[in-house]
Amino acid sequence: MIFVSSACIKGAGLEDSLRTLHKNSFSCIECSGGARYEADSEDILLRLKKELGLQLLCHNYFPVPQVPFVLNLSSDSDEIYQRSIDHLKRALDLSRNVGAGKFAFHAGFFIDILVKEIGKDVRCQDVADPVSSTARFIDAYKILKANTAGVKLYIENNALSKSNKERFGRNPFMLLNAQDILDLKRAIDFNLLLDVGHLKVSCVSLGLNLEKELAALMPMTDYIHISDNDGTADQNRRLSRDSDLWRALGCFNLKDKTITLEVYEGLDAVKESYDLLMEAVEC
Repeated sequence: MIFVSSACIKGAGLEDSLRTLHKNSFSCIECSGGARYEADSEDILLRLKKELGLQLLCHNYFPVPQVPFVLNLSSDSDEIYQRSIDHLKRALDLSRNVGAGKFAFHAGFFIDILVKEIGKDVRCQDVADPVSSTARFIDAYKILKANTAGVKLYIENNALSKSNKERFGRNPFMLLNAQDILDLKRAIDFNLLLDVGHLKVSCVSLGLNLEKELAALMPMTDYIHISDNDGTADQNRRLSRDSDLWRALGCFNLKDKTITLEVYEGLDAVKESYDLLMEAVEC
């Protein structure tokens, strides 16, 4: 099944975004960040789910919190750490209430990122100890796992851009490649949301082979995020037949996976990418 992220369009609000996507023949929608806080977001989802026959997923930073912050379950800051846990508990409750069977959140960061730095170059700062930061993340995951109650919980891999690798000199993020994921799986039995766009960026930065990484990771997951980029940063570009990412994905059976399209180049690009994915899923 193919979902389209609500972040693919810039609507006037949640309802406008969902109605616009539905008007353009997208009824499977993953609600994500990139929006403003709305106190009645759950009411909007429940009403439009019934009215329009939507199938919904919630993701990471959704529902958007009233006071913005960067979610990080590895944070050294007790305030950010606890806010992250509380937010994800609310997101799990919302997922359950709207009938979403899956919920995914991003793996942790060994630094604290400012809201204005999301998706951009991050200011230079000390990188926390990966061992203690990962232990903190694992403790938080176990708390969330105890609150799933019917929602399947996933962790999403991060992207290490070329500029951030050069800036920090060492890895500031969790879960960048297959080895990171296998190492964490030895500590906790978690489900992987594989963002292939993130993986492409990390492979370029770390000098890894994308096809080999995909071959190791695709059998581990039934949930993937898809967008393309030039390998230097997570750019959320459309899919195209001549891209190296699309050729690499052609080696795998996508039929039984939940797919979310995250293309931020306008509705025409979303439709073009969706049609390409439908060919792969239906073949």
